[in-house]
Formats: sequence, structure tokens, C-alpha cells
Amino acid sequence: MKKKNSYKSFILKMSAGAIIGMVLGGTGMYFIERASDWKEIGTITLHISGIEQLILPGMAVVLALSVIAEEWICHCLKKNCNALLKADDEECDRLEYEEEKYGAWLTGVNVLSQVLCILILAFGYSLDYIGRGGSTSITFLWACILFLSCFFYDGIMQVRYVKLVQKVHPEKKGDPSSSKFQKEWLASCDEAEKEIVFQSAYKAYMCMNKVIPLLLLLTLILNLFFNTGILAIIVVAGMYLVMTVAYSKACVQIRKEKIFR
Repeated sequence: MKKKNSYKSFILKMSAGAIIGMVLGGTGMYFIERASDWKEIGTITLHISGIEQLILPGMAVVLALSVIAEEWICHCLKKNCNALLKADDEECDRLEYEEEKYGAWLTGVNVLSQVLCILILAFGYSLDYIGRGGSTSITFLWACILFLSCFFYDGIMQVRYVKLVQKVHPEKKGDPSSSKFQKEWLASCDEAEKEIVFQSAYKAYMCMNKVIPLLLLLTLILNLFFNTGILAIIVVAGMYLVMTVAYSKACVQIRKEKIFR
């Protein structure tokens, strides 16, 4: 029953998000089409000639490859988990490593699928393209349906992955559809697992601490030569600021808890 509730909760949240997105998008288009300078707004979108025709087939290819790749990895992970339930102590370490590896692959493909969908949609449409009407609007509508389908599938796959791990490790707690899932999951980990999480998080922070300044520099250069606009610069700079402030705040808070507890 709890498993079904997790899927139901996730689907309801995704549906609500899709409805809100459509309402906001439709409202925005209403005002943009009636603005005197709507064409000027449309020109800030980076337009690659001819790529509009690739939106629908591109989305279809990404969705198909995502389903094939993720189902195959999930099958391998499930097979490994079943073996882990029957394994002795000597074989457990190897199987747990395989479990971690398949989980990392599944997560990576899952995120890659979402990123590719966003890139195809972002680089392929413009206000002028959407407003052409006729078959163009129908094609774009189908592309949006495939876009949402891919995100729904990726989200459901995340729930399946968590439930599969919880089947092998019943001590792991947390509902994947809950906003407190990460906190509950981490609290149910043992000290060795927490150490892995903390080290991985710090390495990820250090990596992003190097990558984001490079991205910021790249956006500045692109705006200088190609007039791409300042929005990308603001977004990257905002990410850099939020990441740094969040890390510093966490360090101070953890230190305070250790001293005054």
C-alpha cells in the first residue's frame, strides 16, 4: 500500500507542476503576444537554423533510448539485488559494490535524459516558432507531450530504484515522493555509509567550486562576442553565490551544534 502511495504522490505532484507550468506559460504568451516589443523579446532566444524540425524526432529518440537504457540497468540492478539477498558474507562486499555501481549508472542516465530533453526543447523553439500555428503548433505540442512523458518516466524510475534498494536494505527509510526523503534516508544510514555520503558531497562541492567560475567566465565571453544576453550570467553567478553561502552556513551550523549541544 505504501509503495502505491509513493507512486501516486509522485504522479500527483508532477501533474500539478505540469498544470501550473501550462497556466503560467499560457499567461506569459498572452501578454507577450500583445506587447508592442514582443518580437524584440523573441530575438534574445538563441536560434539555430533548421533545428525546429528536429525537436519532435529528437525528443522521441531521447525517450526511447532512456527507456531502453534505464530498463536494462534496472534489470541488472534487480538481478544483483536478488543475488545479494542470498549471498554469504564473503560475496556481500562485491555485490554491494555492484549495487552501488549500477545505482550510479542509473542515476547518471536518468539525469542525462532530463538534461537532453531540456536542451532539445530550449535550443529548438522560439516565440516566432511557437506562434506560427498550423502543423508547427501541433508538432511542438507533441514534442511537449514527449518531454513530459520522459520526465514522468525518469521520476517513476527514481521511485523504483529507491524501492528496490529498500527491499534489499529494509533499514533504509524514507518515501521517495516526500520532500524530506533525503533527510530520512541519510538518518537511516550507518556511520560508514554516512562517511561515504559526506566525502562524496565534499568532492562534488570542490568540483563545482572549480566548474562554476569557468562557466561564469564562459558566459561573460559569449555575451561579449555573440550578445547572448546577461540572463545566463546572472543564473550562473546566482548558482555560485547560493552554493558558497549554503556551504558556509552549513559549516557554521554544524560547528555550533557540536560546541553547544
